[in-house]
This record gives sequence, structure tokens and C-alpha cells, in this order.
Amino acid sequence: MSPPTVESLLGSALQLFVRQQPDQALAAVDAALAVATGNDELLGIATLLLHFGRSARAAAVFRLMLADNPRSITALANIVKLEKEHDPAEVATMVELAASIDPDSDSGMLLNFALGKVFADLGEFDRSFGFYATANAGRRKRVDFALGAYQKRLRHVRMAFQQPLFDRLAGAGVTTFKPIFIVGMPRSGSTLIEQILASHPQVHGGDELPLTTEIIAAARKKHLRSSVPDLVSAAQPSWISEMARAYIRDARPLMGRKSRLVDKYLDNFWYIGLLKLMFPEAKVIHCVRDPLDNAMSIYRQSFSDPGPTFAYDLSEIGAYFKMHDSLMRHWDEVLPGFVRQVRYEDIVGALEPGARDLLAFCDLPWDERCLDFHRTERPVRTASHAQVRQPLYRNAIGSAQPYLAHLGPLIEALR
Repeated sequence: MSPPTVESLLGSALQLFVRQQPDQALAAVDAALAVATGNDELLGIATLLLHFGRSARAAAVFRLMLADNPRSITALANIVKLEKEHDPAEVATMVELAASIDPDSDSGMLLNFALGKVFADLGEFDRSFGFYATANAGRRKRVDFALGAYQKRLRHVRMAFQQPLFDRLAGAGVTTFKPIFIVGMPRSGSTLIEQILASHPQVHGGDELPLTTEIIAAARKKHLRSSVPDLVSAAQPSWISEMARAYIRDARPLMGRKSRLVDKYLDNFWYIGLLKLMFPEAKVIHCVRDPLDNAMSIYRQSFSDPGPTFAYDLSEIGAYFKMHDSLMRHWDEVLPGFVRQVRYEDIVGALEPGARDLLAFCDLPWDERCLDFHRTERPVRTASHAQVRQPLYRNAIGSAQPYLAHLGPLIEALR
């Protein structure tokens, strides 16, 4: 029998962690580390440790990569993302490397995002913004963001989802399944809200599930419809119940013995009207945050490629932000009370009252473990994997202010 590979050991570690056996999962990671033979395998180990919330151990693995190659851009960039104090020699190496390689390359963008963070930590915000601007300019060249297409989509959704539609299809969905949907802009506190809810013993945190888009795509194909507005305009009650049952079929295996599911696919904000038809008893939580802080947090984030296509230009972030807000206002008008808005600043300022209100809205009994959300062991794959493993902190509030001199295009777009 051949010895286990790093890939198989990491697969076992993930399964063990999902089954809430963190000690055994970390033992499997240690076994993988013992047989890893190169930086590619070390990177896989470090990435999984980040998903597990073990930032210090991940940093140690990145240090092993750096020992093998002191100019490893991947190792250098990840280390500075995980640490607040920075080695001047390592920073100098990163600046030198950034000046010598194509800023639009994968390595160039990774370095520039990392250096933006380094100089923010050092309080040199003008220099920090320069690196972020260079990184985002490179990413913007790789994506196709057409604001006009999104605005057209917004108009069609608003026109389709009016009261007559909800009256015509009333009673078509499944009332016995009560998913909790979290929507909002990226970096709005959605992972924090999910982590609080997932700390409740009745709740499974599903992270960003693609179920809705997959089910919609299947329904559109079956019924020969070009879009969601086109689909619902012709929909029969049986179509809606069929979609709801398909969602439940795919969701149940993820939940284990938990009775409630959190689906944090942020783009579900486009489908809130359809989700109401499918699951009349669902709960929708809309995460909001100070617009400037939220937008600048998006701009500073090195998303996995390609990331949100609007995220790499300040004026486009602002335009998308306004469009998102417009649609959320529409849902509040046509479905009053169906969506609960939760402000990041309110949760950070007063966790227990905020958590109690959150659980009450979701029809969940109070549980003290929701206050210790940072102790909950579950894989978190979003950009906020490190933050939700820490007790609440307030230093993200007002985080856009040091960059204010550079935010004219964003402020104008939000106006």
C-alpha cells in the first residue's frame, strides 16, 4: 500500500474539520507537512490552515517557503497579510521585486496588494494607496464590467417583481424549510454575521453556496426562458415548488443534523423576490456598513481571481453600490418586513443586543455560544477567514478616512 500523499492528507483534514474534529484535522495537516516536498505543497497546507483559522500556523508554513526561497513572492505577500509588524529587510525585498516585474502579472498584483497593506500598517497612507491603485488597475484589465448591462438587469427585475406577481404565485413555495439568506456588498460584515449564526447549535453555516444560481439556470433551460424576470413572468406555481424542492434536495446533505441552513451567497440579492416565492418562511439578512469604509475595504482586498468584476475601480464600486442599494430598497417596498437590515457598526458596538435581535428575527432561541463566535470551528473560505476567528474589534470603523484625499471618484459615484 502506497504512503498517503499531501493531497489525500489535506482532503482527510478538511473532512475531519467539517465533522468538527479539529484536533484530528490538524494532526492530518501535520502529517501532510511531514511529507511535503516543495513550495507548491506547502502552499496548499498553508491555505487550508487559513481556512481553519490557524493564522499563526499558516504564517509558519509560509516562513518555511521563504526559507527555501527568500524571494518567494507568494510567501512574502501572505506573511505581510497575516502580520502587523513587518521585517524591514523583507519589505525592501518586496519593493525591489515590485519595481522589477510586470505590475499586471499575477505576481505583480499580489505584491502590490500586499505592499498596500504594509504601508497602511506603517501609517504611510498615500504610499499605501499608490500600491493599491496599481494592483487594482492590473486587475481591472482582466475583467469585463459593463455597468449598463447591470442597470438594465436592475430595471427588468424591478419591473417583474411587483405585487401582482406575488399575488399570482402566492402559496407556490415550500413553507416547511426555512433557510437563512445573507446578502450585502462584499466586505460588509456578512461573514461575521454568518459566524455568529453558525455558532448556534441548530444552524449550519453553508458559506457561499451556488445553489440558487444552479437551480435558476436549470429552470431557465427547462422552460426556455432567457432571464429570471422572463422565467417568473411565465411561471406556474408548480415551477416554483419544483425549484424549492431542488434547493432542499441539494442543501440537506450539507446540513448534517442541523435544522437550519445559512446561505451566504451575496449575489442572492438579485433573487430575493424569487426566494420569497420559493420559501415564504425564509429569513433574509441584509448586511450594511458605512459606504466609504465598505467600498475602500473592497478596493484593498486581493480577491481570488476574478473576484467581483466591479471591485477594481473606485467609481465602478460606487456605481454598483448605488445599484445594489436601489434594488434592496425595492425589495423593502414590495416585501415589507421580509428583509432585516443589520449594520456592521451596530454589531461591533453592541454584540449581545445585536446577536439577540438577529436570532429572534431568525426564530432561533438564544444561545450564549453566539457571543463566542470566534471559537466556532468550521472552514471559512472567504476573505474574512482571519477576522471571524478574533473577538470583535472596532478598528475597521472609519478605515477609509486616511485615504479620503484619494476617494473623489468614489464619493462622486455614491452621491
